[in-house]
Amino acid sequence: MARSSSRASAGAGGGGRRAAAGRPRGLAAGVSPSSPPAPAPSTSQPGGRGRVAVVAGATSEPEQRPVDPVTGLEVEERSERRAVEAGGLAWSYLQAGDWADATRTNVLCLHGLLCSAASYREVVDGLGERGFNVVAPDWPGHGSSEVPSAAGGFDFSPAAYVGALEAFVAASPLQGRPFVLVTQGFVLGQVRTCGRRAGRSGGLT
Repeated sequence: MARSSSRASAGAGGGGRRAAAGRPRGLAAGVSPSSPPAPAPSTSQPGGRGRVAVVAGATSEPEQRPVDPVTGLEVEERSERRAVEAGGLAWSYLQAGDWADATRTNVLCLHGLLCSAASYREVVDGLGERGFNVVAPDWPGHGSSEVPSAAGGFDFSPAAYVGALEAFVAASPLQGRPFVLVTQGFVLGQVRTCGRRAGRSGGLT
């Protein structure tokens, strides 16, 4: 009888070991091997028409910071960002300087294709600190400016971009002022035409 009882105890112990072996090593009891890991918190999200980074750990509304459209890195914009309706489109732009000072040279900075005014942030800040008045808009469909549409009457032709830029200049602090034009090359021919037609461009860089 003692021998039979011993074999029964050993069998029970073996069964316990086999049950434990059936569970992956390091997996706590009650956790299914097929349970997916908890998703990591998102660190970025679209913000309106432009991309922003969301600062994790916020207890209320997340803090949003501009993101460089080329590098995808968070950027600091020391200059003022403003918005204006012009030519039926909502424009976003960076602005620096003292616009009450009529003796300052005015500068319009235009970014290139698939970029935004954020690429000029250091230029805008630096020129503003050195006695210039500077405006750097996001082209329509770029950065935080409105995305135009054919349904809204924008045909994406060179003439459409010229007209949009003229409307922006007329609605911006540059209205009625001569200015130096700085461009990365986006629709450069149209920009030249715009400067001649508007009669306000004092130079092209």
